[in-house]
Amino acid sequence: MLEEAFEKCSKGKGYFGGEKIGYIDIALGSFLGWIRVTEKMVGLKLINEAKTPSLVGWVERFCEDSAVKELFPSIHDIAEGQLEGEAKEAAIEQMSEGLIFLEDAFQKCSKGKGCFGGEKIGYLDIALGCFLGWIKVTEKMVGMELIDKAKTPSLVGWVERFCVDSSVKEVMPEIEKLEEFAKLIQAMLKASPK
Repeated sequence: MLEEAFEKCSKGKGYFGGEKIGYIDIALGSFLGWIRVTEKMVGLKLINEAKTPSLVGWVERFCEDSAVKELFPSIHDIAEGQLEGEAKEAAIEQMSEGLIFLEDAFQKCSKGKGCFGGEKIGYLDIALGCFLGWIKVTEKMVGMELIDKAKTPSLVGWVERFCVDSSVKEVMPEIEKLEEFAKLIQAMLKASPK
């Protein structure tokens, strides 16, 4: 589904919004670390040449951009539980800044409506909504709200509307089960050789 959304949004260009990295790229790119950790743990490439060739190219371009390298923390290190003290605080702050970009993107894309594309849940809502459980788990594990009313009030409203939608409510994973899985992943990553 995300492959199809990329092809429609990019119109043959390198990024979701065209020639340059835009809000949607930043929003989705901020979850690449979690995708990589998941791929490593399950031994399956979720973004691969056979099924998602356009996304593979997008990931390569996005990750090699110098601004991206400076802005985004090592989600992999956060997921592994490798960061402590000031490094952990800096990574959390960077994640929070990324969500502020997403707040701005939501305000511009939604044009005052309830979802990214308007009144109804669309591709981008689904793509980002898939990560809400992991964001909640991250919040629990680091002891801090990343999506909060003070910094991201529009996103808070979107999350609430998205999660209670009848088409979403039945398929959203339980946070407690995701947290158990995240702890299992951390333990396995810590135990595996680098």
